[in-house]
Amino acid sequence: MTIRTPRIKPVLQGIALAAAAVTAMGSGAAALAAPAGPSAKAADASLVPLSKVGLGWSVAEYTKGFNKHPAPTTLYAVSPQGKKFPFFTWPASDFGSKAFYLVDWSGDGQRVLVRNFFNKFEQISLVTGKVINTFKLPADAQPISYTRPSGQNILASNGNKIVRYDLSGHLTKVLNKKTFEAIESPDGTSVILSAKSGLGVVSNSGGPVKLLPAPAGVAGCSPVRWWNSTTILADCEAKHGPSAPRLWLFPENGGKVKALTAQRSKGPDLGDINAYKLTSGTFLEALGPCGVEFIAKQSANGSAHQVVLPGVRYPSDLIITGQGSTLLVQASGGCSAGAALVLFNPHTKKVSWIFHPTGKSYGAEVVVPFGRPLS
Repeated sequence: MTIRTPRIKPVLQGIALAAAAVTAMGSGAAALAAPAGPSAKAADASLVPLSKVGLGWSVAEYTKGFNKHPAPTTLYAVSPQGKKFPFFTWPASDFGSKAFYLVDWSGDGQRVLVRNFFNKFEQISLVTGKVINTFKLPADAQPISYTRPSGQNILASNGNKIVRYDLSGHLTKVLNKKTFEAIESPDGTSVILSAKSGLGVVSNSGGPVKLLPAPAGVAGCSPVRWWNSTTILADCEAKHGPSAPRLWLFPENGGKVKALTAQRSKGPDLGDINAYKLTSGTFLEALGPCGVEFIAKQSANGSAHQVVLPGVRYPSDLIITGQGSTLLVQASGGCSAGAALVLFNPHTKKVSWIFHPTGKSYGAEVVVPFGRPLS
């Protein structure tokens, strides 16, 4: 069994299907200043309070358009309290191959990276609300994130390789030739790789790979994010028995690997792919049937129980980030409808709507948290 391919964001799957003519898609050079493109303009609204940006913040891409009924698309910085700060708007388009979608938010808080289906990229400034520069990557290059800690390069997969590009689109380093899934350490000194028997660690300058072996037989592990500054959250598929993904905690220094979730063998939880620890407990991103994802709370005995968001009626609930007592959740309708964005306190059951699409619209198409992979 091989390591699975990366998941496409649920709403982007719907966008790709709706656009029938479209095929779905360190150190280095600093970004080059350039004027905004003719197809975009700065949003006429509040400036983003960048001095307050930190964990719990996110950037959301929102539109009221849907399929053949285009509408402007706006990028918003969203505070942990749900306050929205628009900073960039694209005019109405047909949501085709030239439309741009969020990839990541730089660690310095100043820029976001967006791409279209032709692998054309732009950096957009949260300071000025303008396009900083535009560049292209090879057709088979898939961006993973900005590099850490400040976003001076791009970490990407290219075929079965993990590579680094500068912010002009030039290849600067091949880090590994045996995988296509990776995350970078918060300080940018190392890169964590997927592997068939655990995780791999390679220096940001390249070189030999250090293996972090899983304590049980696995068919492959993939790094999800950083659980804390020294520990990687990974999902692994069992080599024998149920193949449902299970979450493990891998110390980067090679210490004892611990299971975070139990091995699932039957529904409704068909495997766990992410988790966040809040003041009220550990909450999981769980897989359901037919591609549905839902939020579950893990009990002390390891069992998981679905958590229903009051008044939020979408097929899938995707955790964007978790902080303190609250989860930021993208509730997705897949191909039939767009996505909402809500703050949810699992202890009090309080839901605060940030974006609440009405009728047919793409809604909050893509949402990225600040601080990835330490989110």
